[in-house]
Amino acid sequence: MQQIDHLIAAALNGDAEQVRAWLRADPTLLNARNMFGAGVAHAAQYGGHPELLQLPEFAGWAPGIVTSAQLGDADAVRRVLAADASQAVQFFGMTTALHAAAYWGQREVAEMLLSAGAAAIINEPSRDSFLQITPLGSAVATTPGIPQPSDDEAVVVALVRLLVEHGADVGARRKDGMTALHGAAWRGHAAVVQALLDAGADPAATANTGPHAGQTAADTALSQGHLVLAARLDPDASGIQARD
Repeated sequence: MQQIDHLIAAALNGDAEQVRAWLRADPTLLNARNMFGAGVAHAAQYGGHPELLQLPEFAGWAPGIVTSAQLGDADAVRRVLAADASQAVQFFGMTTALHAAAYWGQREVAEMLLSAGAAAIINEPSRDSFLQITPLGSAVATTPGIPQPSDDEAVVVALVRLLVEHGADVGARRKDGMTALHGAAWRGHAAVVQALLDAGADPAATANTGPHAGQTAADTALSQGHLVLAARLDPDASGIQARD
């Protein structure tokens, strides 16, 4: 485990002394992220221990619009946009605030960003080297190990519908060719799958590289044991003729 993983674990446990010890030993951990993009603030906020954010080690901490969007701090995002509306469409490193809000299930913030102009980048992929995923793909994804609003399927459905209403391409693929439908199928989110199908998602689309190469959304659902959902998504089943 890396230091950030230990710090996140301490925050999830609500262990203020351990959180303080890690941050005193290395203050740069305040802005560090684990391999899934989560940090100590996410663990404190979503792990049910927001009081940790009031520790002295957080004094003076000023998260930017991306982190504020991830944490669902609508007031902070509103202040940033009031001062500089262009931040609604800017990339900050690999991502935008819209990607961030979508990934962490923050519908109110996503709607605010879209109203401020982020609809112009709604089909822009992230600029990392491995996923290159759009906000819609981010909305159906999840961060392992950290409780979050997008654990609630209704939250994801609402986000998907919001993004589609603002022009999100339901057929957009990430770098390996997987679509949002693959992501929803992998999670077993039947209502999200239906919302994507209603919006025109193609169940026959297949991933083209990596461990999921050649898989349809049905294959992805099946790999996670979502048998009923896999059967519903199977494009081959539509060709079966009823027998007399």
